[in-house]
Amino acid sequence: MTRAASLATATRVPELPPSGPHAVVSLLTNDDRQIVNRLLGVGVVRAWQSDESFRDHVAAGSVRAIIWEISAQPGRRAQIPNAVWETPSTIPVLIRTCVSATMAREVARMTRCAAAAGRDLFVSVNGHDSWPAVLARVFSTAEMPQSVPLTRLLDTVDPLVWDILIAAVVVARCRTSVATLAECCQLPVRTLEARLEIAGVVAPQHLLGRLLALYAAWRFESRPETSLKAAAPRLGFKSASALARYLERHAGVRPRDFANRDGFCGLLERLDVTRVVR
Repeated sequence: MTRAASLATATRVPELPPSGPHAVVSLLTNDDRQIVNRLLGVGVVRAWQSDESFRDHVAAGSVRAIIWEISAQPGRRAQIPNAVWETPSTIPVLIRTCVSATMAREVARMTRCAAAAGRDLFVSVNGHDSWPAVLARVFSTAEMPQSVPLTRLLDTVDPLVWDILIAAVVVARCRTSVATLAECCQLPVRTLEARLEIAGVVAPQHLLGRLLALYAAWRFESRPETSLKAAAPRLGFKSASALARYLERHAGVRPRDFANRDGFCGLLERLDVTRVVR
């Protein structure tokens, strides 16, 4: 998807939506549904009988967001309806999952379905961050949908490490340690490093750095008024200079030169996480 198309898709209501008679269509636990209901001030529809009934919900204007949790239990793993990919781009789609090889394949499948339909997809990992933080990002134009880098990288990265790749894409939205990534993947750091090396992927600190540079470029381009000083704490840095040095090291370009290097699209086009064999 082009940068222009991605930004158009990302044009949603700013931050959290106002309360109203809208439904969040989801497959979540009772506790999660109650939390989402309270945060968004909307009714939560757990499921629907068919694609047709779902289309009726959309046509009636009763769908505010689509939140789909992929169950780790095979017997409960319902297929996301095809009608989801036909919804207007103003209705964000969020996939909530845990990190495992099986879940990674399902997220990859959904990412490709979304890309084929010209839709963006947000991905969240259970236990990594809170519902308020997740929902605020889903409804913010300054947040890059996780499907943007995943669509670019899935075909170039060994499927054996898709679980690590997806976790890295999720946690890299702000400065993150390799230890945090390993914890998210439920792996020892050395195992994480070894799996990436065997798969021909760059070291985890470089993987995280290149992905964070993408998040930063998206933020700067979607909100041109954002200064380095304002962006630094949101991206996990203590100062604008620390953020600038980090981006130059991992993106190979200074933040003020992003626009001169084809901006976000140029950075995405140059994104490569494969290890150079000497």
